[in-house]
Amino acid sequence: MPHMLVPFQAVHRPSSQLRRSRVMLRESACWFQECGEQHGGWHLDVISLLAVIGESIIADQAQVITSSWACLLPRLVPAPQAFLRAERPRRLPAVPGVTVRNIVGGTQVEELNYFANVIHEVEKLNNEEIHVYDIGLEQAYKDSRKEQHVVPANELSPPHILSFISFLVTWGLFTAACILHDGTAALGVAVLALQSSVCCAAWLWQPVLAVRRPNPEDLPGDIAIRTRGGAFVIIRCNEDVARQLYVGEEIAKYYLHPDLAKIMTGLATVLLMVSPSHLCHTRVWAE
Repeated sequence: MPHMLVPFQAVHRPSSQLRRSRVMLRESACWFQECGEQHGGWHLDVISLLAVIGESIIADQAQVITSSWACLLPRLVPAPQAFLRAERPRRLPAVPGVTVRNIVGGTQVEELNYFANVIHEVEKLNNEEIHVYDIGLEQAYKDSRKEQHVVPANELSPPHILSFISFLVTWGLFTAACILHDGTAALGVAVLALQSSVCCAAWLWQPVLAVRRPNPEDLPGDIAIRTRGGAFVIIRCNEDVARQLYVGEEIAKYYLHPDLAKIMTGLATVLLMVSPSHLCHTRVWAE
């Protein structure tokens, strides 16, 4: 069978179309948006949603963070809006669903105080587990039991360390903005860091333990703790320990008057609304 010749017709394409086709092939081979010339690189407008994710976590730790003077350091982390609340809690968070009973006196409460749970950690107890503790007071503590006992914060605690790291990072950003002659960025960072200090100052407090009336007799005050899972914790102690750690109420003593605290919280809210407008118009974003 004779071979058939198929005629081909050459098609001429302008150079502009060839360049356009090369650009399209190069962009289709890229996996990331920054490769395309028409996209203009990465857009970070949605990154503000990350603050909402971290806010719920910081809100649970806000009372612990503001119990130390380190919370007054101007910083950007943790999320400043997590400290904006209408009312300050009157006491420390207790553990519900736990029966605490004074074996000698008969006093019974249905929750475990915060500092007592720091010692025993009843959430980690297995069902039908039993622990026995002997807890006493030092002599210097006994001599001053007529006064209110304040529990100081640990200087090397994680909130302290993180506060100092955040302080250094924040003012590193402020220094970089000043070196770049970006006044808008420097002002935005400074205002947002100051907002954190103002809001924490309104919440600054110290925990105060309950004080038992002076009694020359060292009465026994053994405590029994029972969890919902049937675990028991027996504490052999005197009446002072029982009142301060288990039966009495732990009070949050704030440094500022409630009215002044509300004014400072309002000021912090205004600063929080002003600072993002400066950070969105920095020289980096403008370029």
